[in-house]
Amino acid sequence: MIRRQSHSLARLALFIAGAVIVFAIGWWDGYPFVMLSVYAMLVACWQLWQRGRLQRWVESGERQSLDMGWSDVASVIDRRRRRERSRTRRVASWLRWARDAASSFTDGMVLLDSDFRIEWVNDAAVRMLDLDVAHDTGQRVTNFVRHPDVIDQLLRDADAEQLVIDSRAEEGRLLGLESMKLLGNRHLLVIRDVTELEHAEAARRDFVANASHELRSPLTVIRGYLDGMRDDPEIDVTWHEPLAEMTRQSNRMSDLLRDLLDLSRLDRLYRSAELTPIDMSALLVKVCEDARSSAAGGRRLVIDAEPGLALLGDRPEVVLVLSNLLSNAIRYTRDGGIITARWIRHDDGAALLVEDDGIGIHADDIPRITERFYRVDKGRSRQGGGTGLGLAIVRSALERHGATLEVTSEIDKGSVFSCLFPAERVVVEPIITGDRAIGHG
Repeated sequence: MIRRQSHSLARLALFIAGAVIVFAIGWWDGYPFVMLSVYAMLVACWQLWQRGRLQRWVESGERQSLDMGWSDVASVIDRRRRRERSRTRRVASWLRWARDAASSFTDGMVLLDSDFRIEWVNDAAVRMLDLDVAHDTGQRVTNFVRHPDVIDQLLRDADAEQLVIDSRAEEGRLLGLESMKLLGNRHLLVIRDVTELEHAEAARRDFVANASHELRSPLTVIRGYLDGMRDDPEIDVTWHEPLAEMTRQSNRMSDLLRDLLDLSRLDRLYRSAELTPIDMSALLVKVCEDARSSAAGGRRLVIDAEPGLALLGDRPEVVLVLSNLLSNAIRYTRDGGIITARWIRHDDGAALLVEDDGIGIHADDIPRITERFYRVDKGRSRQGGGTGLGLAIVRSALERHGATLEVTSEIDKGSVFSCLFPAERVVVEPIITGDRAIGHG
């Protein structure tokens, strides 16, 4: 740096010295400014020539002999060129490594541009989607994946929501697709073979459904005998408490089997819930009336339903959602507490809220409360007859309606369970007929 500055100062001093000498000669001849102008024009022409040589070197790469400071400029450009070439080689090496690594993945990967056209695929994706790289690159991925949910997911820029489709390459194989949005409005499709997982999940669902169904008959017989023994006056008084406990446990098992069957039925339904108009105000009144019978201890149920707002969905499944949320709120609300069921507008859609002033839920438990058999307070849940499946049923039913469950809670202050339904599931200003809503979206 110091050396370059000293060279620049030396060239400047030389230029000024030349100008002084020319001016002195011109003064001697009587034309100082004419001589100085000629000197300046010669220097300018020299500089333009040197600049042209530098430009030719930059464009062609052929090194030129440069003077008057242009050699320093050329040295700077040359050093930066070398650094850029080195950086480019490193980036190219990393890209080759990333491409080779992605090509060796067992999961398929498809890179799409902003119009969902295929830019790059790895070997696994070629095999799973039965693609011809030379011919199919540049084609829209929807030409090969003709599933409406995949197209909808791409259009909504949704991430990390796995969809299961049939394989084009091999009949009977199932593929799981996940879409991820990248920079530049691109998308990455990750494809994996989920055939074995889906078969195992189907076997699990079948086992749960069949076992639950088969256990209902013997359980009904046991409950019948227990009821008969409790009503028999000849039964010794010492058996009253054991019989009452056996009745409570058989009732709890009956509730568990009912919830298992409900959950198994929801798991078997792959399509979204039907779009049947439901008068939510009437539904809240009916379900809350049924729940009041179990709301002992002076617990009060309050209804706040916005008129002229109906829901498009499956009525039995919505009843399952509301009844499970109310049952959960009753179980964890102290005597004399208040439970409120609301149906109100929310953003572009509507929300079904169940609020209580109960014991609340710790923040660490909230992410897990919709897991099957997960209980916040195991002792209280067993005492109140809970099965640990209610919120799992709520989550499954809401997913079929395109809705989400949000939970907010404070310890000793209560909880709010919010079921948020999208706008396409809501009917505004309906015409109410009976307990059904017929209206215009």
